[in-house]
Amino acid sequence: MKTIEEVREGIIRKASENEAFRSELLTDPKAAIEKELGVTIPEGFKIGVHQDNLMSINLVLPPAELSEADLNAVVAGSGSMLDLASAWNSLNQNS
Repeated sequence: MKTIEEVREGIIRKASENEAFRSELLTDPKAAIEKELGVTIPEGFKIGVHQDNLMSINLVLPPAELSEADLNAVVAGSGSMLDLASAWNSLNQNS
């Protein structure tokens, strides 16, 4: 099974190679990834896609320290990310 980082790298690589996928990813990332991986991403799960250019860059910060409630929410939702990793792994094996 691929890690989340490997899934992320695969999506970025595909977006670099496929302009139509890149456009879909920028317009509606959740729908583009659901379609690509054949999975349903849970309601409320957010995916942000930003594109660097000559006049701007995007920084991704690690999460701030989580409260007990936030930690429980992350643990409860971790299956959905594992499902994404599994789906990406399956997709790449079939390619």
